[in-house]
Amino acid sequence: MKILVIGNCQSGRIGMAMKTMMGNLASVDTFNPFITATNGNNQDYSSYDYIFYHSICQNIIDVHKEQIKGKVILYPRLVFRGFHPDMAYVRVNNKVIRTHTGDYSSALILFAYLQNLSIKQTLTLFNAKTFDLLGYNNVWLESCEQLITEGRATNFDFTGLPHKWLKYGCFMNSINHPKIRMVSDIAKHLLDQENIKYKITSALEFIPDVDRAGAIWGCYPEIAEQLGIEGYYGFSFKHNVLDLHDFIEHSYQVYSQYDKNKLVIDRDLSIYAQLDNNKKKPIAKTIKERLKNPYTILPKHHYWNKSVANIPIQEVDPIIDTPFTLNSQQKIATAGSCFAQHLSRALEKNGFNYYVAEPAKEGMSKEKAHKYNYGIFSARFGNIYTARQLNQLFDRAFSMFTPIDSTWERIDGRFVDPFRPQVAPDGYTCKKDVVDSRIRHLKKVKEMFTQLNTFIFTLGLTEAWQSTIDGAIFPLAPGVVAGEMNDAYHFVDFTVNDVIKDLNSFIGKLHKINATANIILTVSPVPLIATYKNQHVLTSTTYSKSVLRVAAEEICNQHKHIAYFPSYEIITGSYTKGRYFEDNLRGIKNSGINHVMRLFFKHYASELDKSISIDDAFNVICDEEEIES
Repeated sequence: MKILVIGNCQSGRIGMAMKTMMGNLASVDTFNPFITATNGNNQDYSSYDYIFYHSICQNIIDVHKEQIKGKVILYPRLVFRGFHPDMAYVRVNNKVIRTHTGDYSSALILFAYLQNLSIKQTLTLFNAKTFDLLGYNNVWLESCEQLITEGRATNFDFTGLPHKWLKYGCFMNSINHPKIRMVSDIAKHLLDQENIKYKITSALEFIPDVDRAGAIWGCYPEIAEQLGIEGYYGFSFKHNVLDLHDFIEHSYQVYSQYDKNKLVIDRDLSIYAQLDNNKKKPIAKTIKERLKNPYTILPKHHYWNKSVANIPIQEVDPIIDTPFTLNSQQKIATAGSCFAQHLSRALEKNGFNYYVAEPAKEGMSKEKAHKYNYGIFSARFGNIYTARQLNQLFDRAFSMFTPIDSTWERIDGRFVDPFRPQVAPDGYTCKKDVVDSRIRHLKKVKEMFTQLNTFIFTLGLTEAWQSTIDGAIFPLAPGVVAGEMNDAYHFVDFTVNDVIKDLNSFIGKLHKINATANIILTVSPVPLIATYKNQHVLTSTTYSKSVLRVAAEEICNQHKHIAYFPSYEIITGSYTKGRYFEDNLRGIKNSGINHVMRLFFKHYASELDKSISIDDAFNVICDEEEIES
């Protein structure tokens, strides 16, 4: 086995840890494009079974993607300012100034220098009250949030790890140079994640901390005390250690070589001007005390006030990560309730490969094609409201189920397909025409399932009508547009277990004939137009959407290749105050559709222009509306 680790200076240490753990089970190479001037053009990527890379090296993966044969895995960048909140980058003419610790400077020392304070006066600024005022004591928790967020973007769960590492003291040499304990745990997680075998469970005791020959920044004692660990003032580079006084003196000497007006730091120094020990507030609870609350280090999206209540309506984004993205080459098919039509329309208009397996006949006008349900969904199956209906559609397409009901007669004497009663608004003159049309249709459905790359299904309802003879599910009750209600049909309202079972059945069958297909599930935010249950339609709507939402969550938890997209939450969330609904409180306004589509493109468009457009005049076709006609 051959493994390549690509990234910044952290890549070499992670690769070293992997090699130590695996021994002779694999060869592990590392590549740092920020050191090697070739940018990896001379690297042979085709021979590696696994390539781990930092997001900052995405361009290398993109350039060489045709050459790469093995699996490519994104791994997290390890940046943590919590122990070193005073560490900063100072630039002149956009070039980083180098101090005794390399590229790093002290923000507090630079502020003092700009204020013409003496070294002795600057020394007095380094105290607990100053750090409290400057917010240094909050940076550790903020860094935990950022680490967790970075981990989620790379399929790495950092939750709990900072607490584990903290037991052993400061786990960073500087803001972006982790100590060996952290590196070893990261390497182990990456190998476990890919089910790669290793001989030694930890590299901690077997590899040197090479970064300790580089910059080491002390964890200030006042900050360390907040964390319940031992701290010190020490600033080292290549084993040459300076205490705080000498580091201040050295920094002053470096800064004096430049025009003060040209010294630029990577943070706002205005708060530093408030330093006045006579106006200090008592120091808040220590970080160690605050960490007793397990919610403390969670990112902002975990909190209602931070991610919903105090956010402009158009900026609320409930999507944290996605298990995959889409590109213009992938065939993307859609099906589901009437709301799904907005998504298919947006895909088509904005550069995605919206896959229509059953297109309109050549020469048919756009208006007529829309009237006859061509292109509304990826095949001409009309609305598929329930998971059972979708499951049966697959079975009918692959000749695993042939329902007893073949045609229904309308009141005008014309015939329709019971499973797509409105795809031909004029109906058919005879039963044979219905059957012939269905045979052609199911052939295209089979083609769609076989060739699609991603399938987007919008769950709409739990209520349905079912044949008492063979269990066939219909999108509309017999008698609404065709057919006749009798004892051969009965009403059903699916449970959570029903929906989960039906979806799992469909997923299993789809992957037997299309093993690489991804699935995106979403729940329609459109309320029921009517309920057959003896209860208020509002109660039935709440039950139906709740069942579908829970089922979607359970399915996504069970399958890595299935994602949930929160259309329902975006439209119906209380934060909108109903502003995304039309006056009838059922139809969705374009502003709501735009919000949904903007977030879909933001998170799923891997290479396309993420600015979107929607068709304001788009007329949604909804079988369910016939109930009230």
